[in-house]
Amino acid sequence: MRRLEASLVALLVLSAASAARAQPGPPPIPQPQPQPMPVPPPTGPQPPQAQPGPTPGQPLPPPGQPAPPPGQPAPPPGQPAPPPTPPPPTPPLPPVTQPAQPPPQPPPTWGQPSPYPPPSAWAQPAPAEPTDEAAEEKRGVRGELPLGRRGQLAFDTATFASGAGGLSTVSLVVDTSFPVAKRTFIDARLPLGYTQLDGESRSVLGNAMVGAHYVGRTSSKRTWWSVGGGFGLPLLDSDAQLPAAYAMPTVPRGLWDMHEYTPDILPFNVAVWVETHIAESTLLRFEVEPVTTFPLAGGDEVELSIQHAVEIQFGHALGGGVRLQGAAFPTYEDTDAPSFARGDLYQLALEPFFVIERRAGFLRTGLMLPLDGVLGPPLGSVADDPDIGELDDDELGAWGFRLTAGVRIE
Repeated sequence: MRRLEASLVALLVLSAASAARAQPGPPPIPQPQPQPMPVPPPTGPQPPQAQPGPTPGQPLPPPGQPAPPPGQPAPPPGQPAPPPTPPPPTPPLPPVTQPAQPPPQPPPTWGQPSPYPPPSAWAQPAPAEPTDEAAEEKRGVRGELPLGRRGQLAFDTATFASGAGGLSTVSLVVDTSFPVAKRTFIDARLPLGYTQLDGESRSVLGNAMVGAHYVGRTSSKRTWWSVGGGFGLPLLDSDAQLPAAYAMPTVPRGLWDMHEYTPDILPFNVAVWVETHIAESTLLRFEVEPVTTFPLAGGDEVELSIQHAVEIQFGHALGGGVRLQGAAFPTYEDTDAPSFARGDLYQLALEPFFVIERRAGFLRTGLMLPLDGVLGPPLGSVADDPDIGELDDDELGAWGFRLTAGVRIE
């Protein structure tokens, strides 16, 4: 009995303690629940999943037979298990499309070229065709003009020296041909001279020439022609210069352009030239230039001279040739002008020359050889006292070294 009472007292104590702990307090703070990460659906064929075991109360299958799915009763003993449910079929992959192939080419028939390039053409490309400009420059043409007829700024020199007579002379001409249009040029020449005779030196400024010329081309594309002219500025005065100072510079030029060194005149000239390329590296040139001079002082008459020349040249950028020139003076038989042409009606000269032509400049050199009097024959003995106008034939023995260099103006 006492044990029952003690148990009741202990039970009351425990109930009072439980009631004291069950006093209401602040509600607990809810904690966020972690969300499971979404798993992407598997792609492609998946391995078969494991079959779940039998549920409680479901009998085990006989040995050697698979367990039935959950909720499905096991087959009775002695009966075969139903076949497992096959997994769903995997969708087929899209077909791989192959690029379209060109239809095969029929083989070339006998005697016809193959449509495919030869193996040698695969190794290196074919060389480019030369342009028209490069092809014309190879034939001695640039900018539709011959190489030697382009615009220029040049220094044209001619020298002659004879130790026997103590005579030397230099002729220097600043020659400019400036293009103002594709084939039209403005021309200007300024002649200078220097002479040393018997130990005395004399210099002279000749008559400057100003003019223009036009260059044309024939339909054959192998021949060019030009017509031009000009007039002189009478800068040379006989009262300020000795005759030897202005007469001697014409000697190494074979009396060509003698009006540039004749005093007290007003010259007018007309120039015509033709250049034709008779072969790929051979060309011919023809020049005719009549000059009329009008006197400015004294009682002299109007004089006429006709300069003419023919050249043959082999090669264009690098070449050489021969020039044959003549100067006719039909009215100089009784002229009062002191010059080597007085009393001589014709002067013939030969000049072998060598030329280099480049895009930016050029150089030409030659040896002027007078073939007849009064200047020739060349390389003869000079007179001890060459008095201008009183020389006999074969007394001067003149020659001239020609050198022209300059830049091209295009």
